[in-house]
Amino acid sequence: MSSLVTYMNQYKYSNTETYMLWLCWETASGLPVNDIMKSWTEQMGFPLLKVDSYKVENSSAIITVSQSWFIADGSMDPSNPNDVKTWR
Repeated sequence: MSSLVTYMNQYKYSNTETYMLWLCWETASGLPVNDIMKSWTEQMGFPLLKVDSYKVENSSAIITVSQSWFIADGSMDPSNPNDVKTWR
């Protein structure tokens, strides 16, 4: 039985919270799904990645990437405008 079917059967006719789905998938996969997904579901905005430098040496690429916070309307989080966001 898939982890999604397990989740649906376990919580049918009741309320759940997002983390309950992640925990169900975590149990089925053995991977830290809840820790990874809460960075996507518990904070506003999305990561914007910028390639700062790119260099090829001996058939290997060396890439430096920075991450910043993107909100479609250009606003910042009013509760803490200097807050640094990260995604996993």
